[in-house]
Amino acid sequence: MAKEKIKVYTYTRVSTAMQIDGYSLDAQKSRMKAFAEFNDYEIAHEYEDAGKSGKSIEGRTQFNQMMEDIKTGKDGVSFVLVFKLSRFGRNAADVLSTLQVMQDFGVNLICVEDGIDSSKDAGKLMISVLSAVAEIERENIRVQTMEGRIQKAREGKWNGGFAPYGYKLVDGKLEINEEEAPAIRTIYEQYVTTDSGANGIAKYLENHGISKVQRQNGKNPLFDARLIRMILKNPVYCGKIAYGRRKTEKVHGTRNEYRLVEQENFLLVDGLHEAIIPEDVWQAAQVKLAAQAKRYEHVNKGKNECTHLLSGIVKCPVCGVGMYGNKCVKRKADGSKYKDFYYYGCKHRSMTRGHKCDYKKQIRKELLDDAVAEVICKLVSNPKFAAMMQEKINMKVDTTAIDQEISNYEKQLRQAYSTKSKLIEEIDSLDPDDRHYSRRKSDLDDRLYGMYDKIEELESLLIAARAKKQAIEAEKLTGDNIYKVLIYFDQLYGKMNDREKRQLIEELISEIQIYPERQPNGQWLKSIKFRLPIIEEDMNISLDNEQQVETVRVLGNSYYALYRIDCAQGTYEMIKSPSPVQETLPATGNYAALMKIVEEVMEPGAYAEFSKSFSLENIRRLVQAHTQDFGGDFQRKFGEEYHWVNVRILFDEILSPEEVVLCFREIGQEKQRQMEERRILEDALELAHRNESAKQSFFSSMSHDMRTPLNAIVGLSELASRYDDADRLKEYLRKINSASRQLLNLINDILDMSRMEQGKVMLNNHEFDLRACLEECLEAFRFQAHTQKKTLDVKLDLEPARLLGDPARINQILNNLLSNAFKFTPEGGTIRLHVTQIDKGDYAKYKIVVADTGIGMSAEFLPHLFEPYSREMRFSAKQSIGTGLGMSITKNLVSQMNGELQVESEQGNGTTFTLVLPFAVIADRKAAAPVAAAPEVYRLEGRRILLAEDNEVNMEITTELLQLNGVEVTQAWSGREAVAAFEKSELFQFDAILMDMQMPEMDGCEAARQIRALPRPDAPVVPIIAVTANAFAEDIAATSAAGMNAHVSKPIDFGHLCRTLGRLTAGTETIAPDTLAQTDTPDTTS
Repeated sequence: MAKEKIKVYTYTRVSTAMQIDGYSLDAQKSRMKAFAEFNDYEIAHEYEDAGKSGKSIEGRTQFNQMMEDIKTGKDGVSFVLVFKLSRFGRNAADVLSTLQVMQDFGVNLICVEDGIDSSKDAGKLMISVLSAVAEIERENIRVQTMEGRIQKAREGKWNGGFAPYGYKLVDGKLEINEEEAPAIRTIYEQYVTTDSGANGIAKYLENHGISKVQRQNGKNPLFDARLIRMILKNPVYCGKIAYGRRKTEKVHGTRNEYRLVEQENFLLVDGLHEAIIPEDVWQAAQVKLAAQAKRYEHVNKGKNECTHLLSGIVKCPVCGVGMYGNKCVKRKADGSKYKDFYYYGCKHRSMTRGHKCDYKKQIRKELLDDAVAEVICKLVSNPKFAAMMQEKINMKVDTTAIDQEISNYEKQLRQAYSTKSKLIEEIDSLDPDDRHYSRRKSDLDDRLYGMYDKIEELESLLIAARAKKQAIEAEKLTGDNIYKVLIYFDQLYGKMNDREKRQLIEELISEIQIYPERQPNGQWLKSIKFRLPIIEEDMNISLDNEQQVETVRVLGNSYYALYRIDCAQGTYEMIKSPSPVQETLPATGNYAALMKIVEEVMEPGAYAEFSKSFSLENIRRLVQAHTQDFGGDFQRKFGEEYHWVNVRILFDEILSPEEVVLCFREIGQEKQRQMEERRILEDALELAHRNESAKQSFFSSMSHDMRTPLNAIVGLSELASRYDDADRLKEYLRKINSASRQLLNLINDILDMSRMEQGKVMLNNHEFDLRACLEECLEAFRFQAHTQKKTLDVKLDLEPARLLGDPARINQILNNLLSNAFKFTPEGGTIRLHVTQIDKGDYAKYKIVVADTGIGMSAEFLPHLFEPYSREMRFSAKQSIGTGLGMSITKNLVSQMNGELQVESEQGNGTTFTLVLPFAVIADRKAAAPVAAAPEVYRLEGRRILLAEDNEVNMEITTELLQLNGVEVTQAWSGREAVAAFEKSELFQFDAILMDMQMPEMDGCEAARQIRALPRPDAPVVPIIAVTANAFAEDIAATSAAGMNAHVSKPIDFGHLCRTLGRLTAGTETIAPDTLAQTDTPDTTS
């Protein structure tokens, strides 16, 4: 009988930085799975937290779920596997306390990479030591990230973010904004020379028409007291730069709660910017601020001793903002304290944050708190409520959109890290003896600082997005818990303390509306809107007192009219109705009178159907059938206009058997949205039909276009096998190579278009020479013009310059335009390429014109030229092969480069494409004039290469061709084998490593990272070349991040591969191209 396997959990975690620099989720999982297989463990479940800090276990949803599963004994596991102890946590107290809980339930921790097992004698001691080290490391990481900002502050530079009000940012430096500065001077003058406080100055500015200039970070046109106090405290206005004025401190008595605290001692230095007010005026303002703070210290003392349950949730009936709790002390005639009264008041009663409200009433806390509790108790006592809550528990949530957002941020972050690395390389390569060294280094430093800011921003956005996803999932979990609490609300609420009640109210209710005046029945409460979907339709909840019954709508759905209908008596009772109706219709009366009012305001022609559907006879039939919800839409006249209205009959067992509620709700925007959605769906359906038709045509053409070169390859291969004539075989092989490249171009077009439709194409911008890029592209076309007897007219009018861009994509654009020009121009025709520099400075613009004297395009086809899958059908002696995607790809790439592409064409008279592309100019580096020369080819005899490739055919081809050039090849069939072979080799045995990307056991990137990490002197310097079918910019960036030196795409251009090997291998010498065993084809591999 087979022995039962030991069950384990695996837990993985990465912060954003770790995911970029190493220890990715996939790498952690791969290592732990291999460990489990080796030890014959069964992985019962995998838990992962992406983008989560190791600072605390709080907020790590999957970690907490794992601990819950351990406590419940869900899978009967014996161990939890983690990659390293730091992945489990960087807080020593958290690690040890969590481990103790796990061991209480018979579960131990194994750190795979650290070799620690807590079930062993020394394991727990090692965990204690390493977790403390991890906590110190986390603190060091935090300190290091702040050093750059502290240094900028010490130099008197502005430390990023929006400029303070009164200043503007020019090239990263603060300069006085003369439009805003007068307000700053007025604030300081009024504060220092008069008795006015912040509120008084806010009123002064409003009364004198001094408004705040609206900005991106502040749209409010008024100065409020809070902003004025911030301005008065900020030393930037007297020419100083401060750093560390506020510090995050842990809340006493908690483990992971923090707050922002103003510091008395902080870094204050003279800034590089000009002061708006003199330093002595600023100092005088600080003295007055300190005096006022002392004077009013007793006013707010004890203000927060009482918990205001509805603070911020109850809304002002005039301005709509949250009302906040406050305290009033009542005193006896002799001046001694009588009693504290707590109430809710509008926070904008006095000028606050640029707003002012005239609502002066203050609502007693006890009255409002008790009314809300009574409404919720009546709601949950409804017989249907518990069943409705149970239906909502454990419903699934959709996170597709946030997953896409996370993916986009990850891509941008990878690109930013790549740019950062290139800037660091440029700084390192600067020549200190260059007379422009200081300026160049300063410029590069500024760009590097900017890139650090961008990386920090992207990391923050990525962490926020991941937190948002976990919040969505956590909100679902929280919602389930609240639904469960609501079922037993009436039993639990009375036993909760004020703090627990406040937490429940915050999770449960989003806003509470009150009446401007206290109602005759003593109530202030108007409506409650729940944060979570509690019920699907309105439920009328009654608040009783001695005088009358007030019906309160719950959920805040905007019914403008409510009537209680008694079907037996044929009467109505008005609960709520518009003012014009109240003037003509009594509060109670005959149902026929209500129907008459409805007829007067209803759209012509609709009343006959309405009167039949909502007749007393039909309502009785609906009640007898226990129909709880019935209604429809019609247009009602409001003033002179008609608006869409929804009318419903609601019936419930809590009403008397003959009673229903008739409800009217305005749905103009809703109806418009429904009609718009319907139109969008119809348009989308029509577009889908058109796209389907275009794709069907495309696939039909593709079937033909792909079979044509495939037929040539198969047929010529068959012919080659039957002949021994060397010249004939050479011609067959040349044609097979040509057909293969045709097929490769077709596949590349399809892949490019697919990635563009998904928004996945990235530009790989780096320093390049435009003239050299153009000459490289033209090399093949000059030969083509000669063989096809066509004229290629080239004029390059541009100054030498080093530009920032993606030369591979520029090459692709020009290849598409020139290929089409050659394809559609007959023998004897002319193809013209003229390039002119039309703008100079930091950003240069280049105008590129590609014109031909070919067959041209029809006026009907021109508007569809850049649409995917579009090809103009022509009857000609020779049909051209193509996907119909080339021009669409070209247009998309030009747009990504912020360029413009225009076309002019006339059938029979040729076509002209005009392309304008902007590029950033790399300052003070003049490009050397290009020298036309054959590509360098390097001697490879005696080189020793480690080749990692899992495909047998690819391994055979690459090995044979390298050996023909005198290379000694060592084969490895997986990434793991490659690492092992390098580790066992003698020092500097291998001159280079060729690494496939997608291999079993360990991929190429991970293998490269592990080789670079080996403790031997040749590991950091041995050239590693990625040889892969993944040829997109983000793939190249991934190989670079893994520590590889170059990237060669499959199918392999062996001339390019040999040149790359020669360039990266030390001590090479150039030889003539004809000494290579492999024919050197033009280098088109990016």
